[in-house]
Amino acid sequence: MAHSANIQKSLVMKPEVKRIFDDLDEFLDFCRFELLPYNPANLYNRDSYEWNRFYGATRSKWARAERAKKESERKGEDRKPSSYNRNRTSK
Repeated sequence: MAHSANIQKSLVMKPEVKRIFDDLDEFLDFCRFELLPYNPANLYNRDSYEWNRFYGATRSKWARAERAKKESERKGEDRKPSSYNRNRTSK
């Protein structure tokens, strides 16, 4: 059965919603591996012990991703890698 164009457009998940579901999946995996109680209501709850442990463990990964995103927007996608390491001679 074919769906109309309006239905297909409405089934596409917005990036903000997709990120929330991805964060929920990561939070679930973290709680499983760390043997912590999983409660989806604790996602983004700064008063939650579980969320603080999860955020502390993944903060650097998110910070790197956000920094790389901002840097690529600022410099453009066609940014060339630094030549610092290529021109450096080993001793």
